[in-house]
Amino acid sequence: MLFRSVSSTQSCSFTVTVTDNQAPSINCPANVTVNTNSGQCFATGVSLGTPVTSDNCSVLSTSNNGLSQYNVGNTNVTWTVTDNHSLTNSCVQIVTVVDNQLPTITCPANVTSGTNPGQCFATGVVLGTPTSSDNCGISGTVNNAPTQFNSGNTSVIWTVTDVNGNTKTCSQNVLVIENQPPTISCPATATANTNLNQCFATGVALGSPTTSDNCGIASTVNNAPTQFSTGNTTVTWTVTDNAGNTASCNQTVTVTDNQNPSISCPATATANANSGQCFATGVVLGSPTTSDNCGISGTTNNGSASYNVGNTSVTWTTTDVNGRTASCVQTVTVVDNQNPVISCPSTVTVNANTGSCVATGVTLGTPVTSDNCGISTTVNNSSGTYNLGNNSVTWTTTDVNGRTSSCVQTVTVIDNQPPTISCPSTVTVNSNGSVSGSVTKIGRAHV
Repeated sequence: MLFRSVSSTQSCSFTVTVTDNQAPSINCPANVTVNTNSGQCFATGVSLGTPVTSDNCSVLSTSNNGLSQYNVGNTNVTWTVTDNHSLTNSCVQIVTVVDNQLPTITCPANVTSGTNPGQCFATGVVLGTPTSSDNCGISGTVNNAPTQFNSGNTSVIWTVTDVNGNTKTCSQNVLVIENQPPTISCPATATANTNLNQCFATGVALGSPTTSDNCGIASTVNNAPTQFSTGNTTVTWTVTDNAGNTASCNQTVTVTDNQNPSISCPATATANANSGQCFATGVVLGSPTTSDNCGISGTTNNGSASYNVGNTSVTWTTTDVNGRTASCVQTVTVVDNQNPVISCPSTVTVNANTGSCVATGVTLGTPVTSDNCGISTTVNNSSGTYNLGNNSVTWTTTDVNGRTSSCVQTVTVIDNQPPTISCPSTVTVNSNGSVSGSVTKIGRAHV
């Protein structure tokens, strides 16, 4: 400090030593926060800034103990200011190095596993180990895997934490395949009769299958039609579990056609016997009327090529497509319209019995007869006694069907016996001048 002399009347001089006891002042730069260098656990090239300094005299120098690289965390940087009189003052600036670099983690490959037998989950699944790294170091790696993995996809989150508390996650997929198909047991065979006048059955009660699964049943369906045709139909039941696995079984539905076909026979067929025969051929029977709920397979009869005279029963049988039958009877009437044939014996000539005017015991002979079916009887109307002259004997033949024919035979009785005569006694008389008396003449009698 300089002192100006003051004029006075007397003066002297002395030395005044002024000591600078005032330390300079310093205000550190603001605390600095920086991130670590990429891939490193420290920061370099940190810009600390400039402190604010002052001194009553003057500042000689300002320095700090900063580093070329700062580790993660807080580092105290001491700034020191020195004035011209070597007085110093310090302040501390904090350099905070932040580890802003997350660790890296690569999850293990996705895992696929099957469910435990009889269960809907998997246990003991081996996940593997993730790959992790960090610029500063790993503190730990954990995951949120359950002890049991349910069927389906489960995301396992792996979390790696570095020494500075930074975390990074990755997701690993664990697929548990429910590879156990459900079980199904079909209902017993269902039986039904066809609907009335139909060849199918509706409303058939199928029953319900028995199903089970380790994870649960999603649906049970069948491919049953609304109408079941006659015979056996296979109904396939399919059960699907919650994982889409399926199982099937087959149920048989048997529909019986219990309805017989219907048949109406043709009217009675009438024919005459063939000429000279006791039967008819080529008889036209006609056709029966048939129907069935399912359809006719065929219609037959037990008719023959020829039909004897009289009534013959022809049985018609219709069979439906399911083997059921129905029958009716048609009558075939063959009429014998041919009379028998008779040829009488020839005329018989006999003499009258001795002493009688009739003849008995006459042998008439035998007529010749024939018939297409056969002769039943042949008779005549003879009384056995025949008068003199011509007697007519009618022969009648009857065939087995009652038809008749007749012929007439002549029996001639001859009187070959002369009459007898016995004269009267002799008569003696006197004559009357003329011959008297009478003569009786006996002549032959003629018939």
